[in-house]
Amino acid sequence: MSTPDDRRVRRTRTALLSALRQLLGEKRYQAITVTEILDRADVGRSTFYAHFTDKDALLLSAVDHIAAELESAVRDGDRATLRPLFRHAAEHADLYRVLGRGPGAQLFLRRLTAVVARHLAEPADGDGATGRLGARFRAAGVVGVLTWWLDEEPGLTVDEVTSRVGDLLGPGRVR
Repeated sequence: MSTPDDRRVRRTRTALLSALRQLLGEKRYQAITVTEILDRADVGRSTFYAHFTDKDALLLSAVDHIAAELESAVRDGDRATLRPLFRHAAEHADLYRVLGRGPGAQLFLRRLTAVVARHLAEPADGDGATGRLGARFRAAGVVGVLTWWLDEEPGLTVDEVTSRVGDLLGPGRVR
């Protein structure tokens, strides 16, 4: 059962994450100040520091939040498709671009690859290291294509990029 404090904490964290996301759509991460985040979220400085040590900690929390959203989107989607992944990336393209390049990029890309690898794991892969390697190998390729698509080929639709990745993965593979 939630307590009022739990709801208040969630509301504050959501406001801060939302403010950061909005600002990332407007300017480079390095140019964003904590004061701008506070103003946008309508949160006081002491409240911010009660939740996060600095702007980078908030960014890492955003990475966790995006990974959880993506995990849910992929889990709720058809197991035989990558469409939920590409749709989620298209809906949050600015955030994916920022998280894929700036501070926290390695963490974001590692978590993104892990989510995709779980989605791409096949019963034939087995539970051993070789199976995990196969799923990670395919996931790294998919994440590489995803970042390329957002940066260099944004004219491709979600359906087009999903279909092309399915073709690259081979017949009977994820579409």
